[in-house]
Amino acid sequence: MTRFRKRMAIVIAILLSVSLLCSCDASNDTGRGETMDIGSQEAGNYEYVSPSEILSSFDAVFECDYTKFTFPQQSSVQIPKPEGVYNLELQYTNGEASVDWYKAVAEKVPQSFGIFGEYEISVEDSEVSVTGNGINTDVYANSKVYTIWNCNDTIGNPNEFDSIEHVYINRLTDSEMPSGLTSGIELLESLSQKVCKLTNDSEDYAECYYAINYKREDIGWYRIDLQKSYKGVAIRNLVSGIGDGKGDNGNSVIVTVFNSYAIIREDGTPVVLSISPSFETVSAQPIEKMLSLKGACDLLEDKLAPELKLEINDIELMYEPIGVQSSSEDKSSLKVNCTPKWYFILDRPTESGYVMEYISVDCVTGEICVRIR
Repeated sequence: MTRFRKRMAIVIAILLSVSLLCSCDASNDTGRGETMDIGSQEAGNYEYVSPSEILSSFDAVFECDYTKFTFPQQSSVQIPKPEGVYNLELQYTNGEASVDWYKAVAEKVPQSFGIFGEYEISVEDSEVSVTGNGINTDVYANSKVYTIWNCNDTIGNPNEFDSIEHVYINRLTDSEMPSGLTSGIELLESLSQKVCKLTNDSEDYAECYYAINYKREDIGWYRIDLQKSYKGVAIRNLVSGIGDGKGDNGNSVIVTVFNSYAIIREDGTPVVLSISPSFETVSAQPIEKMLSLKGACDLLEDKLAPELKLEINDIELMYEPIGVQSSSEDKSSLKVNCTPKWYFILDRPTESGYVMEYISVDCVTGEICVRIR
């Protein structure tokens, strides 16, 4: 069975050895510090392997007595073996598409869900809406697709609920998954793939990372975060509680661009499906050698400050997307560069959704970025 896969703050200064600076520097307004390529040290202390072997020392990681951080139970860390790992470049699709094209997509979305009948179509600026038969679909000029079933069945204000529970879906076994959540995820996977096909999106969906369960009286909903992926490696859409900083030429970490989500009832009935803008692959250059998980852990053990003691809640291999937020301007030339990184995650959930702090390690260069309070 396939499942969907995942205030002002001060960045802790990390004391690195003078021979290697590879952290995000809190004094650097780009949020991205010095980069030191340690690929030439393949024969040294840090384990570089082919992408097919990055989990070969997975068991050994949990047997090591690291002093700077502790890990959760090994069974809760689920890292799928990727088809490959790449230096990946994406660009927005359909940037030059006509309004007629978006109207055609909007009409086909409910039909692809098996809902047929007469619909009312409206066009306002760059947004096309199709309404009828208990469903409303909006398609935006950046190919973002938002669908809501039974428009009066919305989740409302989290403050109005009796209880809220955070559910880390990718850390649960099949037997631990609530049945309604399992069936809802299976349905959402099918619907999401249909939308992506209609909008020419080249990405797939990874396993869902996280959900939040809202309850009011005898009614409950799940709000589920959905991650896109490329050949088995998720494209990060998890939000940092203290920001990610900005890069050069207006570029920044644009995780919110990839923020797809769904709302379902506890019995699995869909309420909302919001699919992020569609992308196509410009280039995907295979990476031949990269840090294994153990190599990344050993690097952190050597380079993080000795007084640092972190309780890691999860470990993920994800692409970090760097680019420019989509706007009303021509999107055909906007590109996103995706860098594979190991993420060591500290959970910081809120009432409205998932927020994390993290340490990341660039899989190729060994650059360390620290985003923790």
